[in-house]
Amino acid sequence: MTNTLWKLPTISTHKYVGQDNRLLSIVKTATPFKHLVHHIRFFDKNSFDFVGEVEMMEVGEKYLRTLFELKKNDPILLSYAITPRQKKYMEKLSGLKINLDKYDYFMEG
Repeated sequence: MTNTLWKLPTISTHKYVGQDNRLLSIVKTATPFKHLVHHIRFFDKNSFDFVGEVEMMEVGEKYLRTLFELKKNDPILLSYAITPRQKKYMEKLSGLKINLDKYDYFMEG
């Protein structure tokens, strides 16, 4: 588990060569905040106590929009309740065995 919402920047190295294949320059670039890390947080249904948090595997924005029936302009930075419809997909993305009878689960960005 991690407490950060963003993964570290991606560092790319580009080599530029001339016509005679001689190295002209090497440029390193960083792409910060490339991917948002999503988590599943869960709470006891009776006491509302926080029980745990699991980081999800990386997944495309389009997939999450479809799964949670979000419009194209809705940000995926909010908290979304996990329903029976999303349960099996969230289990695969998190490795978590989801028990909707005992806990309330939320996917958060």
